[in-house]
Amino acid sequence: MKIDANTIIGRFGIVSPGVANFDEFIAELDAHQIDKCLVSSTLALLHDTATGNELTWQWCKKSNGRLIAIPLLNPRWGIAEGEKQLKNGAKALKLSPAFHRFSLNDKWLFGELEEWLREQRKPLFIDTGFACAADMYKTTSFAQLAPFCERYREAPIIILGLSGIETEGMTNFLKANPHVYLESSYLYVAGYIKKLVDAGLEKQLIAGSGYGINAISAGWSVVEYAQITAAAKRKIIGENIATIILKGE
Repeated sequence: MKIDANTIIGRFGIVSPGVANFDEFIAELDAHQIDKCLVSSTLALLHDTATGNELTWQWCKKSNGRLIAIPLLNPRWGIAEGEKQLKNGAKALKLSPAFHRFSLNDKWLFGELEEWLREQRKPLFIDTGFACAADMYKTTSFAQLAPFCERYREAPIIILGLSGIETEGMTNFLKANPHVYLESSYLYVAGYIKKLVDAGLEKQLIAGSGYGINAISAGWSVVEYAQITAAAKRKIIGENIATIILKGE
């Protein structure tokens, strides 16, 4: 099974128009033989978190299980939105510190939400930002991610969109933190995937494209062209994320 762990719906308009048409979105998944994808919305990312999450659920309900909602939380909205999303059936939750302008290590703004998240023990996705628009929206650095990941051990953490230039020391970091997973959309180099697999980390790598902003082919090519075993590829393109999100299905 091919599962894209990082897709986004709606208009973006900075360096990419985005995808706001459901049928167009599904047709692109078909073209690349993607069986399922995890999805959030640009509306939740850029404007109104709650309304954007509602849009995400609308698309997922239309998809007959092919799209899996990963709702966004913003610490400025408090924990009420998180509680609502768990009641809606969310299998995981997502943070976007860069777009929502907060630090994972700011106990005054983020501390209450972090404590609540740790109590829920749900898989947590961290969107590190959009490297191509970093001047406008900034990005979340590995230096900020690392201490958060090291103290947040209650559930799996999936790092989305980390740029290849931010991966210095990642091999040792992943070995020391087996609850942390690295998604592939901005890693760019197939040889780097091979390096991580050669280090025994194939169970902590997850394929994603950033589709809706990126092209699917751009994000998946680093995995598809990596010179690794077929078994390792199966883990990266579907088995690893299925173990986290689709347990019992």
